[in-house]
Amino acid sequence: MNDIIEQLRQCFQKIAIGSEFFD
Repeated sequence: MNDIIEQLRQCFQKIAIGSEFFD
């Protein structure tokens, strides 16, 4: 279960970084 949460957090960080470029 922890692995899934870590993967989600990593994906969320990538999305947050990507949104900065779009902004």
